[in-house]
Amino acid sequence: MRNCMRWLVSAVVAFSGWVEVAVQPAAAADSKPVAVLSLAPIESLIGDIAYLTEAAGSRDVGQMVEAMAQPYTQGIDRTRPIGVVLTLEEGAPKPLAFVPVSDLKATLASLKPQLGEPRDAGDGVLEMAGPAPVFIKEQGGFAFVGQSAEALADLPADPLSLLGGLEKDYDVGIRGHVQNVPQEMRDMAIDQLKVGFEQGLNRLPEEDDETFAMRKKLMEGQMQQMVEMINDTDQITLGWVVDKEHKSTHIDMTMTAVEGTRLARRMAGMRETKSGFTGFLLPDAAVTMSMAAQIPDEEIQQSLAMLKTVQANALKELDKDAKLEDEETRAAAKELVNDLFEVINTTIQSGKVDGGAAVLLAPGNMSALAGFYVADGAAVEKSLKKLVELAEKEKDFPGVQFDADKHANVRFHTMNVPIPEGEADARKVLGESLEVAVGIGETSVYLALGEDALTKIKTAIDSSASGAQDPVPPLRMNVSLGSIMKFAAAMEDNPVVATMAKALEDSGGKDHLLIHAEPVAHGVRYRIQVEEGILQAIGKARGGTP
Repeated sequence: MRNCMRWLVSAVVAFSGWVEVAVQPAAAADSKPVAVLSLAPIESLIGDIAYLTEAAGSRDVGQMVEAMAQPYTQGIDRTRPIGVVLTLEEGAPKPLAFVPVSDLKATLASLKPQLGEPRDAGDGVLEMAGPAPVFIKEQGGFAFVGQSAEALADLPADPLSLLGGLEKDYDVGIRGHVQNVPQEMRDMAIDQLKVGFEQGLNRLPEEDDETFAMRKKLMEGQMQQMVEMINDTDQITLGWVVDKEHKSTHIDMTMTAVEGTRLARRMAGMRETKSGFTGFLLPDAAVTMSMAAQIPDEEIQQSLAMLKTVQANALKELDKDAKLEDEETRAAAKELVNDLFEVINTTIQSGKVDGGAAVLLAPGNMSALAGFYVADGAAVEKSLKKLVELAEKEKDFPGVQFDADKHANVRFHTMNVPIPEGEADARKVLGESLEVAVGIGETSVYLALGEDALTKIKTAIDSSASGAQDPVPPLRMNVSLGSIMKFAAAMEDNPVVATMAKALEDSGGKDHLLIHAEPVAHGVRYRIQVEEGILQAIGKARGGTP
């Protein structure tokens, strides 16, 4: 913020360097933007910095930033956005920055120590020496910055329209327009990837022909996906924003595909859909997660090929396992592995992903719940019984009580796993034994760990049934840092942890880290959100004071 114009010149150079490294010059020419960078108005950015530093207990840092920015933003209109647009001219990068100004002379005077005295280059263009020549022209209330006087010959009447709305959505936003990169350049990038792929595809030690062939097929599928990503991606957007109204800050990564392409069909699976496991999104849990999506046919085939390789490797590892002392046990273990992979394969072939999980923490107590869709619950139960038969050969195996309970057409099998006396920390949380329950329905599997976990998972099943008609996003993960710190403080006498736990407890519930995926037109957006309480806790841990 000390030197806004100089920073923008650096951004122009950075954009140029990226293009020169990523794509070598080609014969094509295109005036459409390859990439754009948007900055919120300086007034907004300074306000956001003030909010974040105050939340983190470092108000003086925000005040210092504002004071330092004042002399270096003289003449700049602090109420309008700033942007950089990168186009290609005969395959070479052509960056253009634009800064809203109210008094360009005042702005240039503040930059004189860094960029030198401006020189008249004709046609209203000023040249400043700086570390590298910089050309500036004022038009329509903006100071346009380019690498040459020619770059400023045909300026847009409304440069903000080139930002595509980034300036409205984000404090800082970057968008790459992949389809505006000439095909020759994309082909060069693909060729470089293929060279690396060929170099990495060497037979591994002791890898037989069948395994090598399967691995090669898998890698070829992955390479094909990367080619599709390069050719079929429309836009990639990265944006950061401070949301003072909701007391949080978040980063978005959005990717869209060209309509009608294979990539677009794959992304279509990332849409809001119904889930049978919404009851695991418990409001008082330390961690919750849910996934629900449809798997496109192309993804199904690639996943099956990958699993075939994993299955083959798993069977080979069983052949090497010295703990399997006799061939009968080894054969039984292989049969179990094959059965489990058959369940996974059948589930993937159904084209459906659905599941949820939760971790609950309280001082001296922890439990975990999970449920997920399978195509054939009966096959899972058959495999579970085979697993128990193998485990019963171990002398310390505690045994399983089959059909211990039943709820909503889900049959539960339970066991109590003793916690060794030497595991003091584990006993402090779990007690002398760990309660485990496995539930199996017609097309579902459930797992519950911890004290009274069976009761908790029954509640989650009932809640899931009542919310089964509500559409959900493809991915949700919520982490309550307050619950985690409170649990950690009870486990260990650590003043830093205790301070953070107290700060999070006082945050009014704004103590979450949230990771969500949601569908957008022809694509998907991933968001990582941090609530205000986490910033406050970090500040308190550092010894900061509001």
